[in-house]
Amino acid sequence: MERPLKPARTKTKSIVLFVTSVAAVVLPVAVARAGHEMPPEREAWYLVKQRCYLCHFIDNQDERWGSKWGPTLKGLFDRKDAELLNGKPINDETVTEWINEGSTNMPAFKYTLNARQIQLILTYLKGGFPNAPGQDGTYAPAK
Repeated sequence: MERPLKPARTKTKSIVLFVTSVAAVVLPVAVARAGHEMPPEREAWYLVKQRCYLCHFIDNQDERWGSKWGPTLKGLFDRKDAELLNGKPINDETVTEWINEGSTNMPAFKYTLNARQIQLILTYLKGGFPNAPGQDGTYAPAK
């Protein structure tokens, strides 16, 4: 004896029930995460550690790691009359372009970092987050 096919409405109800169940689980998690967003200085430090520190020193030479592929980024924006390796002056626009486009020895981050994340990195490198952790993840002693 063959089973009768279920009406299409039952299948639609099942799909709606499934989608509603998933939304009931996912939505509270998304709302909870929004209340616990990372402070900008912590996010900036995390981005620099994740994207820059592999090839660049940020604060100072760390003897444990020897030399790195790229130049140190310490005081990048404080260097008078300094230029990027492509000969352009060091400013927000040219450094953003460099991060986005990369170079022969540096990957382009235009597909993995958004404009806000790049701005956080620039602010961190300029010293704009005095309460952010240093290169080693520790905080400077309060003055």
